[in-house]
Parts: sequence; structure tokens; C-alpha cells
Amino acid sequence: MKLLESFTSYYEGFLDVVYPRNCTICQTALHKSEYQLCIKCQLLLPIINRKGPEINEFKSRFWGRVKVKQCYAYLRYDKSFSIKKILMEIKYKRNKELAEFFGKCMGECFLENYSVSFDSIIPVPLHPKKEKLRGFNQSEIIAKGFSESIGVNLDTQSVIRVKNTKTQTKMDRKERWENVKTIFSVVDQEQIKDKKIVLLDDVVTTGSTLESLSETVLMAGASEINFAVLAIAI
Repeated sequence: MKLLESFTSYYEGFLDVVYPRNCTICQTALHKSEYQLCIKCQLLLPIINRKGPEINEFKSRFWGRVKVKQCYAYLRYDKSFSIKKILMEIKYKRNKELAEFFGKCMGECFLENYSVSFDSIIPVPLHPKKEKLRGFNQSEIIAKGFSESIGVNLDTQSVIRVKNTKTQTKMDRKERWENVKTIFSVVDQEQIKDKKIVLLDDVVTTGSTLESLSETVLMAGASEINFAVLAIAI
């Protein structure tokens, strides 16, 4: 046993030299007990308190637009370098491990502040062409970690994206809404009807994409809609 432990320790040390593990944010070499982020950067993350103003701001974006029971956001996206870098690493550098890591962090934080009473989690779907081009759906990977943490079924099959929309980065609220109208379709209504569902996205700005998805799901018979996002832009 000691020989095996010694070999494992030596092998891990060898991998750290050949393939150094660095913090995603500050690039500091990670300690053996650290994963993806160093302890210092984890402590500096702008995690949102359940009673913080950001949650009220999140809910207010949908007043009079869509009936949503609960809104949950893990991080505040204020264009700080750290959060922007995390999202860029996930979305454009295809860091699936980082996406799943933050999904699990989201879930752990959620369990500390909320009760779980959902039937399924549906990540915002990507159009097949865009997903093929990007290589994966970042919201789906985040949702996978979130699902595992809170013990709720992940549903990636019941809703699809039928319209390949333009990027919304530089669009205003009206343009974003026009861009995402009628872009989703339910293909398995039995998994939606009378279910309490969480719709999950990576980042919410105006909320137009979540609004469009929620309308599609509610029309298919969902009894309750909740939103969960990795970050909310204030």
C-alpha cells in the first residue's frame, strides 16, 4: 500500500511538472488540494447573497413579462476581469471541466440557501449548427454540475432550438427580444407537462433568451418555472 501511495504521489508530481495546473484567474500554480481556482481567487469571487439586491434585480427583469417563481444567480457579472475570464475560458476555450466545476459550486451554494422542489433542470439549448461549431453547449455542462449537486434530473432532450440566432452581445433589449422570439420548440411534452422546471443559462443580461424559453415551456404545460444562472450582469 505504501509503495502504491508513493508511486501515486510521484506520478502526480510528474504530471504537475509536465502539465502544470494553474489557477484559471491568476495563473498561480495550484496546490494539490486546489482545483481550477486557487483558494485566494475562490474567496474573491463575487458570490451573490440570496437576499442581495441582485436577486431582486433578476426577478424585476421579468415583471409583467413571464411568470417565474424563483430566480437564482450564483455570481455578479460586473465586467470584472476575473468573471469575464472565467466565462471566456468556458465558452470559447471549451473548458468543460471549469464549466462543470462552477455548476457544482452553484449547486452547493444553492443548497445552503434554498429548498429543492423541482422535477427537472433544462439548460438553454444551442442550435445544432452552433453547438457543432463550438464543440459543446456551455449551459448544458454547467447544468450537469448543478444537477449532480442538488440531485435533480437533467433534461437535455425535451426542448430544442429551432432557429440559429445572431450573437446578442451588442444588441439592446428590443433587438435581443426580436432575435430570440419563437426560437425554441418542445419535442417531448410528457417531460414538461405539470412539471416544476428550472431553466439554466450561463449569463443573463436582459433576460430575453430565458423569457422566450420559459414561454415555450409554459405553453407546453409546465406548472412552474424557475431560473438559475451562473452570472447576472448588473
